[in-house]
Amino acid sequence: MSDEMKRIAVISLLFGSAFLLSSCHKENTEEYGAPMTILAESAGIGTKADMAYKYDILWNESDQIYVKGGIGRDRFNLVEGAGTTKGVFRQNGSMAISGAIDAFYPAKVVGGQDLVWPSTQTVNEPVPMMCHQDRIEGNNVKMAFSSLGSVLQIFFTTVSEDIALREINVQSGGARLSGKFTVDQDGKAVIDPQEGDPGITLSLGDYGFPVGLKAECFNIMIPAGDYKYLTIRFITTDGRVCQMISRSFPSLKRNVVARISLSGKFQNVEYVDLGLGVRWATMNVGASRPGGFGDLFAWGETAPKELYDFSTYKFFKEMTIGSDPHMLSTKYVTDRYFGDVDQKTELDHVDDAAYANWGPQWRMPTYNEFDDLKNRCTWTKTTVDGMQGYKISGNGNSIFLPSGAMYWSSSLNWSDNDQAYAFGSSGSDDMKHSSCSRQRGLLVRPVRR
Repeated sequence: MSDEMKRIAVISLLFGSAFLLSSCHKENTEEYGAPMTILAESAGIGTKADMAYKYDILWNESDQIYVKGGIGRDRFNLVEGAGTTKGVFRQNGSMAISGAIDAFYPAKVVGGQDLVWPSTQTVNEPVPMMCHQDRIEGNNVKMAFSSLGSVLQIFFTTVSEDIALREINVQSGGARLSGKFTVDQDGKAVIDPQEGDPGITLSLGDYGFPVGLKAECFNIMIPAGDYKYLTIRFITTDGRVCQMISRSFPSLKRNVVARISLSGKFQNVEYVDLGLGVRWATMNVGASRPGGFGDLFAWGETAPKELYDFSTYKFFKEMTIGSDPHMLSTKYVTDRYFGDVDQKTELDHVDDAAYANWGPQWRMPTYNEFDDLKNRCTWTKTTVDGMQGYKISGNGNSIFLPSGAMYWSSSLNWSDNDQAYAFGSSGSDDMKHSSCSRQRGLLVRPVRR
């Protein structure tokens, strides 16, 4: 795909002066902070002759630019030029902005004191851009904006049926994709390795986006990085999932339009009523058949990864107490000995691997629901798809759980917050409850009402 990744044209903007004060106060324009007007021109992405793909950047009515200087900061609203590449932005307030400045588009990437790459995106998501200038004088300033990342263009078709997509989820195999970031000396967004998120979700609405045999294009704004591979999940409005792994972009550079074409078949995730109050899925998250293991997840994380330890776990931070390093939890803590107390003992939906990968109908089982599965059903050793395990029967129905594996519950170990409750076996032993370190990679078997 390297011949399809072309450098993005630099976006230039011309700052013009506006709102002149009356003649008796004209000489005090900077002192009183007269509102600034920005004439912003977008050259678009892929407009040069040597670029294979074109991605137009057109200003929208609701667009804002955020400008912060050594002194002063403010938002600028689009007042003219919607739907074109030339827009006029007017300062929201009248605060004087001077010194070295950084300007960001769209303004929402500035979240308080942090820069935040959006983890949930929508159709026509704007390309994050910025410009740095060491010094500005007055209100007549020229600036050139450039992209902080790239555009991942996914062309998708189904194999044999028309469906309605609710969302597309992209997960990284080697780097964080969204969340808090900084900008390096080359103008590239660098996602925080501890506080960033491994995924980006393109939300297509509750009614879904129709897709069939004709290819539809979906654009996702993605930072540059060494991803090794990307796991792409297409989720329909009725909860069906099509998962694919792309190794086309092991190292994605900044300022490219990366295009990938995919065609897939949606898997019907079956579930059964065992008479336990919830219905159990017949396979694990990431598996393609009942006898498959599927993907591994750390507790509270929603994407598989290559390394499962303290250094890669989303909710651990390292602190030095005295001369000794300690790992403290940043979420799901009931005792301050283990970290920042929030009294959460069950996973939020956003941290639930079943919910994140299969949709809102699904979630991870609680400790008590695994307890019901163990004590209120009939367990029979058997082999399915060449895999040894257990047929678990109840209410005239059954599911199969591969043995020699551990499954996460959604329940925190309230007495040892470094751990959460799991269920299964590490060998040929009978399946039972266990408490495992949260950073470990275990399987997930979803449930639903």
